[in-house]
Parts: sequence; C-alpha cells; structure tokens
Amino acid sequence: AIENARLFEEVRLRAEEMTALFDIGVTVTSGLDMEQVLRTLLEKCRQVLPVEGFYIAILDPDTGLIHHPLAYDRGEYPQIPTRNIRQNPGLSGQVINDRHTLYIPDIASLDASTTVPITRTSGEPPRAYVGVPMIVGDRMMGVISMQSYQPNAYNPGQIRLLETIATQAAVAIENSRLYAKAQQEIRQREKAEHRYRALFEQSHDAVYIHDFQGKHLEVNQRAADMLGYTRAEL
Repeated sequence: AIENARLFEEVRLRAEEMTALFDIGVTVTSGLDMEQVLRTLLEKCRQVLPVEGFYIAILDPDTGLIHHPLAYDRGEYPQIPTRNIRQNPGLSGQVINDRHTLYIPDIASLDASTTVPITRTSGEPPRAYVGVPMIVGDRMMGVISMQSYQPNAYNPGQIRLLETIATQAAVAIENSRLYAKAQQEIRQREKAEHRYRALFEQSHDAVYIHDFQGKHLEVNQRAADMLGYTRAEL
C-alpha cells in the first residue's frame, strides 16, 4: 500500500509537471506581452516547484547590465536594482559567465560564502539557490532562478525541470523582445509619416511627387491650386 501511494504521488507530480510545461509552451507561442509572459512563468513554476523566491534577470550583452523585470519573494514583488555584472557579478553573473546551472544547497555554509560572489538584494538571504542560464541559440538572454529559505531544498529532478523551463522561458522572452521592438519601429514609422504628411499638406510651396516617367504620384493642395486642377485630376 505504501509503495502504491508513493507511485501514485510520483505519477501525480509528473502529470503536474507536464501540464505546467505544456502551459508554458502555449505562452511561448502565443504570449507577446513581456509582463504577462513572466507572470505566467512564475505561476507555473510555483505550481510544480518549491519556490519561495524567484527572479528573472535579463542581460544587455553590450553593457554588461542586468535588469530584473520580475522578482518574487514570499508573496512580495521587490524591485531589484540594475547591476553591472562586469563590476559586481553576484550569483547571476556567475551563471551568465559560466553558461551553466549553479546550485547552492546552503548559502549560509562557509564554503558557499567564501567561494561564490553573493550579492544580496533583500534583508534575509535565501538558503538554497538555483540559477539557470536562459540561452537562445548562442545568445545569452539572462538567468532564471528559484530560491528557498530551507537549506538543501532542491533535488536533481527539480533542478532539471527548471532547466527545461529556462529553455522555454528564453524563447518566450526573446519573442516578447522582438515583438516590443517591432511595435516600437511601427510607432516610429507612423510618427515620421505623420510629420511628413503635415509638412506636405501645410507647405506654402507647391510640392510634386512623380515617378521616373514624369507621372504625378501625389501633389499637395498648394500645387493643385496653382495649376487650377483638383488633386484627383492631377
């Protein structure tokens, strides 16, 4: 009976993990709003992993700056200052520079405090830390991290699950970044078009736009008035 209960619990946990990974996959393919994508990632991680602390750090490879669009700490959403990992790497900097997962079973241990460059972002530091690099192709996107206030909180299976989630998270964040960039470019083009149209229409000089064969493509109202035609006729 005990063995059956254990097997049932393993199957249940595995089903929850697969459901969370599926939901994250849906977010990757359909979610374009960065904030919504990150909140979904946190929600799904909390469903299947013992997460008391969590953050996502995004790297600017040109400057070495990392910013944290999402941080979670036992029900709170603290603001973590932007940091230059070239000057002050911290745990995220080590994960980024090494490009592989970092697991510290107990940050309070002497070995951890003397060998790992720990940067505190709040008063009480967590005890267990897992940081996983987010990579798309060869591009380092940043770090996804979960923490616990209990030492030795994570087993190899849970760490592997976060590594799988990190792969999906990197794709989702890159998609959101590209979408935001495209939207910004569209707004800039619309603004430039508006400025051009205002100058074109309000000019006191006649303005003609024609093709290489001399055919008028567009004229402003001043040109139409000078020629005695409507703009449609021209």
